[in-house]
Amino acid sequence: MAHDFFISYSRRDSDLVQQFVDKLTDLGYSVWIDKDGIESGDAFKKVIVRAIKEARCVVFFSSVDSNSSRWTAKEISIAVNKSIPIVPVKLDKAEYNENLEFDLIDLDYTDYSIPSQREGQMQRFLRSIQRKFPIQPAPQNEDVPSVEPNLTSGQQSEFACNSDNGGAGFPEDPENAVYLYIKAAEQGDPEAQFNLGVSYDFGEGVRKNPEQAVYWYSKAAEQGHLQAQVNLAICYEEGEGVPKNPEKAVYWYSKAAEQGDPEAQFGLGSCYDFGKGVQEDLVEAVFWYLEAAGQGHPQAQFNLGVCYEEGEGVPKNPEKAVFWYSKAAEQGHPEAQFYLGVCYEYGKGVKKDVRKAAKWYAKAAEQGHPKAQFNLGWCYESGFGVLKDLEEAISWYKMAAEQGNEDAIKALKRYRR
Repeated sequence: MAHDFFISYSRRDSDLVQQFVDKLTDLGYSVWIDKDGIESGDAFKKVIVRAIKEARCVVFFSSVDSNSSRWTAKEISIAVNKSIPIVPVKLDKAEYNENLEFDLIDLDYTDYSIPSQREGQMQRFLRSIQRKFPIQPAPQNEDVPSVEPNLTSGQQSEFACNSDNGGAGFPEDPENAVYLYIKAAEQGDPEAQFNLGVSYDFGEGVRKNPEQAVYWYSKAAEQGHLQAQVNLAICYEEGEGVPKNPEKAVYWYSKAAEQGDPEAQFGLGSCYDFGKGVQEDLVEAVFWYLEAAGQGHPQAQFNLGVCYEEGEGVPKNPEKAVFWYSKAAEQGHPEAQFYLGVCYEYGKGVKKDVRKAAKWYAKAAEQGHPKAQFNLGWCYESGFGVLKDLEEAISWYKMAAEQGNEDAIKALKRYRR
């Protein structure tokens, strides 16, 4: 494959879309996105069609602007005609238009329309992508091989992966991939068992069946398959394909965490932090947050910052809180950006710096964080770290008020008298 993901979007949504692109590339995926605009006619046909055909998946960012674009409608139509999987992300509450509804209405989507929930939705999106589209090694041989009878389970699993993703010269054929995964999985191949679980989890090449997904994840996880253990933990934590069972979630998070998986380490830390499936143990929570944070997990970094600021599981240490807030904030974590702004505003763990406070409030506000939007409005109203600008202040107050921020609502009332 030339790339993992083709991005279908409106350039008016570039800032939000780029957050997803950055996260995907950080994970090691290749992403094709048109940032500069492609001329109509032959250029569109040659470049866009080829880019879609060479993608494992099309990620469609739905919004008022993209839903009214004839170009995105064409891109979705091409993906459907070429049997390329489509993963929708809704950036606002706009409904699909009639050109898109038939193809997209039954697809699960990520709801990125509520700013205060974006961090959680982003994490769910990335976990879903990793489960559905595991990163594949580059093919070593471009010749199209023939499938011989009496293959070992490992060979069947390899052929299935190639058939699933169109690798090593195979045409993409999810149904054939599932057939081969079953053959290999029944012989005990853990990679095939995991991939079969993914197929059932997301309905690729077979009817979606969460219970069967859990069954095959379990088979692979019991053989030590790392990603299967993570997926199985998530299934037990969220009740996907199996009744919620926090204790079993902890068990499988522990297995994967001990193998060094940062998502599992964070999940396990969260379980100890909030007493989910295990007795609350803040010291143990900090231990696992540290393990995940050291590998760059942004939510773990933020949670660790909170632990150091509040003295939960560790002695209070404002300087270390700022250190970890900074790590998460630099990765675009909006809550960490807001907290870091507060630290700079009040000089907690760092020298007071009103300009840096306003800077980090602005970073979080631009991602829809309501408290940051109010604080940034106050900065513009008061000239705190920025030049006074009442019009800009009211604009940010309005955005925060639309999300129900009481301080912003009160601030706006002062200007309506």
